[in-house]
Amino acid sequence: MDLKGPFSKTLLRRGQFSAQHFDVDKQVFLQQEIDKLTRNEVVKSVVITKPTRDLRQRLLSPQVLAGVRDEEERQLIHQFVDLLDKTLTLNPEKRITVKEALKHPFIVWSRTSSRASTETTTSATTTSS
Repeated sequence: MDLKGPFSKTLLRRGQFSAQHFDVDKQVFLQQEIDKLTRNEVVKSVVITKPTRDLRQRLLSPQVLAGVRDEEERQLIHQFVDLLDKTLTLNPEKRITVKEALKHPFIVWSRTSSRASTETTTSATTTSS
């Protein structure tokens, strides 16, 4: 919720355990804590109106990008952030599917890069034998 904001009422109503963690009618998160003085469990209502953190801003900050060596690495970071954003979509009907994720440029690059390094290692081992 910090990254994506509040769940919709429809989504909360469909959730199997929503009533344990939310006041569905008010769209309020029920945060359970232990009171430091009494050591009793206390439930606080937390109103979530909008995201409090921005995933893209945090992962694509100037501090992160300052350490990037080249344009390919920069592109890879952007692809990773895009995939992560799509996997964290709150509504499962709008969330990226496994099939879609396997076709995402970040995963495709990872799989081809992994194959290329395996082939290089295999050919180096064969050549040195």
